Amino acid sequence: MSEVLVYALHGFLGSGADWDSVQNTLPENIHFKTESFFSSNFKSFNFRSLTTERKIFIGYSLGGRLGLKILSQTPNEFDHYIFVSTHPGLADEDLEARKQRAALDRKWAERITTENWSAFLTEWNAQDVFKGITLNPERSVGDYDIELLKQSLIGDSLAQQPDYRQLIRQNQDRLTWVVGSEDTKFKLIADAMRDEGILQNLTVLDSGHRILSDNPHALAQIIMSVLPTRF
Repeated sequence: MSEVLVYALHGFLGSGADWDSVQNTLPENIHFKTESFFSSNFKSFNFRSLTTERKIFIGYSLGGRLGLKILSQTPNEFDHYIFVSTHPGLADEDLEARKQRAALDRKWAERITTENWSAFLTEWNAQDVFKGITLNPERSVGDYDIELLKQSLIGDSLAQQPDYRQLIRQNQDRLTWVVGSEDTKFKLIADAMRDEGILQNLTVLDSGHRILSDNPHALAQIIMSVLPTRF
């Protein structure tokens, strides 16, 4: 039987526990490793020391964008990449969009260090991308290192991310792109990449942006679909 590792990265304001509903649907003999990279206990991403016959990356939102960075820097690190609710990057020439996004993320970074935690969460969850979600995940301030969150808002801002569309085109035979049917913004982006021939393997699930909580069972099935046939 093949030995498989699934390495999963959560989104902003997330934690490794966000993947529990996905992991619990998978066979027990799949090695499922998560990180909680906004925890004060977090040291560094650990995936290069993990050796199995097949390695699969899956990342949600910010975690997916970090996965694109991994793919660009060490393209053979994983055998297959699954990007969930992930932005491929703003166009390099769209300087105005990058300027606006940088300003927005600086504002969020200031608010997360100055506002009441509950008020910040309320405003964060009120963003258009999360519309239609009736149950937001519980987030306790004690689960996070606020400075790490602030640093991510600046350093991992979409304004700083390269446009990875060409990278996606070059590796589309070993990646799966997943969006929610009700996630209007990200579905439009994914549809455009498919229509332009950048993206072949696009899967649309019955979900909003937060697919991990909206439809974890379907996400687990996508993971199963890229496993070796003899698994």
